[in-house]
Amino acid sequence: MAFKTWQIGLHIQQHEALAIAVIRGASGWSLQRWWRLPLMERLDGRGYDS
Repeated sequence: MAFKTWQIGLHIQQHEALAIAVIRGASGWSLQRWWRLPLMERLDGRGYDS
């Protein structure tokens, strides 16, 4: 097979989203990439945290 398919894991928390991409090879799972994405704070119409 020329291309390996990535399996994606996503974990969403209140202030950030975390994602990983792994592939399964002959010796087990291998991490390909990871991402940490901060999320914006939610504000109400007056500009305060809700």
